[in-house]
Amino acid sequence: FGLIWLSRIACTSCNSRKLSDRPVLTAHRGCSMDTPENSIIAFEAASELELVKTIETDIQVSSDGELFLLHDPHLARTTNIVKACPSISPLTNASDMAYHTGICPIGQLSLKADHTQTIPTFKELLQIVLMHDLNVVFDLNEPPIGHKYHTKYIDITLRTIIESGIDMKKVWWLLPVNRSIVHSHYPGLTLSAKTSFTSLDKFQKLGIQIANEEYTTHPEIIRKLHDLEISVNMYTVNSVTMYEYAWCLGVQSVTTDNCHTFNKIQFKNHLYEYCHSEVSSYEWLLVLIFLIA
Repeated sequence: FGLIWLSRIACTSCNSRKLSDRPVLTAHRGCSMDTPENSIIAFEAASELELVKTIETDIQVSSDGELFLLHDPHLARTTNIVKACPSISPLTNASDMAYHTGICPIGQLSLKADHTQTIPTFKELLQIVLMHDLNVVFDLNEPPIGHKYHTKYIDITLRTIIESGIDMKKVWWLLPVNRSIVHSHYPGLTLSAKTSFTSLDKFQKLGIQIANEEYTTHPEIIRKLHDLEISVNMYTVNSVTMYEYAWCLGVQSVTTDNCHTFNKIQFKNHLYEYCHSEVSSYEWLLVLIFLIA
């Protein structure tokens, strides 16, 4: 029933608007379907694709003040910490470890998916973004209370951005903590947020320029955001049909692991064509549901 409901929503969306330009891509932790997530080769692979305009990542701060790129709170899933540092619990909070020094420096660990790759720093990513004129968006993880940089991690991040030389408008600032203060000091940042963060009226008053929305966001919310001239980035979209659905909604970009597939396919929006077809047979609906599944 959920799939039938989704197909009906999709057709309602497709029928309610003229098909816009196809959404560009936000590479989720780089091209993470084909390369190790949050690795230099994942970011470089993304930067080579025409449709990729933004790279998404996750930032943590180490005990020695380095901003490094890791999604999980610990290193067990993605690195060789068990083999490289048997005396350290693999479930140790990564932010409690040093990046450059100590008995198990984070920067010297290799990634399980590719032992030639290490955990990169935010500075390294910013240089790739700057070189290829891309945008960057990130989840900035707050260090735990008692961490040396618990009250300084936002300042460290902003300083790193400024020192990189990147155009501030290329940075999508998602963090809600002290958003107004950050924007007043760094007005060049592109503010981004989820509509679940606040009401649409307040959303506009805060100067949010990009709405970062889950694919389950109701089409009416997307329409209202467009009426307010707020761009929409939808996440996480990995199937072709869901990409076509986002396209029907008129979103400007989608966050995806599946960068290479979406970049190389010469898309013809079959979902849009089906929803505008004079013949809406039960058989075609089953095909649509199968594709969404």
